[in-house]
Amino acid sequence: MMVLNTAWEIDQGRDPREKVSMVKFHASEMLGRVVDRGVQIFGGMGYTKEFIMERLYRDARVLRIYDGTTEIHKMVIARSLMKNGVPAL
Repeated sequence: MMVLNTAWEIDQGRDPREKVSMVKFHASEMLGRVVDRGVQIFGGMGYTKEFIMERLYRDARVLRIYDGTTEIHKMVIARSLMKNGVPAL
């Protein structure tokens, strides 16, 4: 839903920077968690090239760095929240 909503905002001509950062951050973090759990299931064999998990783990790690690190995306999100005001909970 986050991806669809962000794509819709882009189609509407809005500035989607903070939403793109939210989508990228969330997707790469979730992928990292899922792949880490898969490696955990396979144990030491999850690190060997005999299983696809090794490649998936490497690829997932690169995605957390590519197109801005997780920390950069957190800063973009935080700046947006500070600029636009954080709604009271």
